[in-house]
Amino acid sequence: MQFIETTSEARSLLEKLQSSQSVINFYNQWSDQHSANNQLCALLVNVDSENYVISFGHPDVKPMPIQYLKLLFETDGKKIIFDRKNIKYFVSNIKNAVDYKVCSYFKTKEEISENFDLKRSNDMRSIPIMNILKHFKNLVSTLNYDLILGDVETDLYELEFSDALYNVEKNGMFVENFTLGSQHLVNDKNLVYGQYNMLTPTGRPSNRFGNINFAALNKKTNERDCFVSRFSDGLLVMVDYESYHLRLLGNYLNYELPNTSLHEYLGKLYHGKQELTEDEYELSKKITFNLIYGGISDDVKNNVPFMNEISKYVDKVWNFYTNNKYVKTWFYKRKILPKFFGEKVNSYKIFNYLLQSAETEQNCNVLLKINNFLKSKKTKLVLYTYDAFLFDIPGDEFSLIKEIKPIITSNDSYPIRIYYGRSYGSMKEMKL
Repeated sequence: MQFIETTSEARSLLEKLQSSQSVINFYNQWSDQHSANNQLCALLVNVDSENYVISFGHPDVKPMPIQYLKLLFETDGKKIIFDRKNIKYFVSNIKNAVDYKVCSYFKTKEEISENFDLKRSNDMRSIPIMNILKHFKNLVSTLNYDLILGDVETDLYELEFSDALYNVEKNGMFVENFTLGSQHLVNDKNLVYGQYNMLTPTGRPSNRFGNINFAALNKKTNERDCFVSRFSDGLLVMVDYESYHLRLLGNYLNYELPNTSLHEYLGKLYHGKQELTEDEYELSKKITFNLIYGGISDDVKNNVPFMNEISKYVDKVWNFYTNNKYVKTWFYKRKILPKFFGEKVNSYKIFNYLLQSAETEQNCNVLLKINNFLKSKKTKLVLYTYDAFLFDIPGDEFSLIKEIKPIITSNDSYPIRIYYGRSYGSMKEMKL
């Protein structure tokens, strides 16, 4: 074990990291603070069977300047890291790294904890550095390197989705009269932050922090009202997909669907009529939901061609799965293994996992494009929730929504609705 405290020691470690594989773990200063409001306390590195301790704030070791962090992650050697999205809050360029936490999960469905359990204090500086070193050694000893070898599809997905989610998460959401959680969640800029978690069976991320579920803020109970534009002349603008899963299916199966409401289109076929009452329209939505998530009956197959095509695809996927014991996602071609489906597996369960993963992977691609487009703009993408994107737009950039629209719709492949308002809880539909 070696402490990195001098220039020569720091240079020697950099030389090793240029050519050797390493394991690197971050230890943030505060356990109850979001990474956006946190500081780096210590960094531990395992390379060539040796452990190195670098302090960036821990009192037991002479701290290194934060600029050294950038040099560490620009080295050429392969790096095994944990939670790339968290690391990006401290260093933007992470060269030649694989996220063990994410990539191993998609092989095993098991989460590893790279965090130190702070039982008496939420300040990592109060934990002796030797205790942190012991935790790091235990972490390194549990790694199964076979889990992260040769899976280029998952590696690419992790890399791109971590980047996409980070660039939404880091923007934060501006609040007024915040009552959803502890006031310590609100920083000095009146921003609160969600925390996207990719470790779900389909990859569809959750978004929670400080006991707030940012992906399911309830409009009816006014949970959205405290989220407002950070700009004095700004608005929040939400772009919401119409019948997203059905559109994904239609595009993937090359089935031509109308540009009008799909629930109305299908409802007319279910009810055998050209005009639907409001109750029939709502019923058609429930029928469609039950069919694609629970199974398509023969009478529907015979009368609704689109549902018949879906049924044939479900059978095709089931046959592939029974022969190969995995299925591949539509866009990144990642394998979903049997352990993700559980013991009670059936054709429609597998189909729905594929559909949710398709939604997530398509959104990843859209997020990357939006984030790139907004790099030089004041407008912020502040929330992503499965089939919707929420933007915080200043008055002088309102016209940007017309340029963002074709990115989200993939040039009209996915119809959308747009809503706007000063707060997230008081939005009305916009017509472009």
